[in-house]
Amino acid sequence: MQLRDDGKGRQIPYPDMWCFPGGEKDDRETYLKTTIREAREEYELDINADNCILLTCYDHDNIFDDHVYICTVPKNCQPKLREGRDMQWKKLPEIKKLSLAWEQLKIIEVLDEYLEVL
Repeated sequence: MQLRDDGKGRQIPYPDMWCFPGGEKDDRETYLKTTIREAREEYELDINADNCILLTCYDHDNIFDDHVYICTVPKNCQPKLREGRDMQWKKLPEIKKLSLAWEQLKIIEVLDEYLEVL
């Protein structure tokens, strides 16, 4: 989970709130390539596309057709924070207790169902 910063002098949506990592899709990218690029830019994580599964698509805050992927990384993976105030690996019960940005609860509902099936 990523803790957003306070905007560092500029106004940003949902300052100081937790969210799943993400970012804006470039016109030439697929949603999956956006996921991989954002993980590299924000955390220096190299994610293999074969290790990603589309979890859900949903609309929020005037953003339409947002895609959410679950991507596995090695257990010993140590991301390097390059954006936001903090990043922490969290289990789903911990995530449910956080003050979340956007409409992240929509993701949690689908994630909860997905994890029950595993």
